[in-house]
Amino acid sequence: SKDERNRLVYARAFEDIQVEGIENGQQELEAGHFAKAESCFELMSQISDDAWPFLLLAETHAASGDSRRAMRALADAVRHGLKNAETLASDPRLQVLKSDPAFQKLLTDLKQP
Repeated sequence: SKDERNRLVYARAFEDIQVEGIENGQQELEAGHFAKAESCFELMSQISDDAWPFLLLAETHAASGDSRRAMRALADAVRHGLKNAETLASDPRLQVLKSDPAFQKLLTDLKQP
C-alpha cells in the first residue's frame, strides 16, 4: 500500500542520515577535530538506540584526553547494548584508558555472565 511504501522510504532516508552523521563524525575524529566529532556522535546518540554512537563518543573523549567523559560514554554504550569486553579491550583509541580502574572494572563486569 502507499502508506507502507512511504514508511519504507522514510525509514531508508532516516538510516542514510544516521550513516552520514556517523561517517562525518569519524572523519572529524580522524582529522583531530574533537569538538566537531563529538557533535556528530552526540546527535547520532540522541536519535538512535544503538551503542555505536556512544562508543565513538568514548573514543573521541579518550583521544582528546578526557577520560572521565570517555568512561561515561562507555557506560552509555553498555546500557545501549554493548556487551563484548574484547571490543573495548582491543580498541586502539581506548588504550589510553587501559590503566584506569574504572575501565578495568567495566571490562571485568562485561566478562561476567
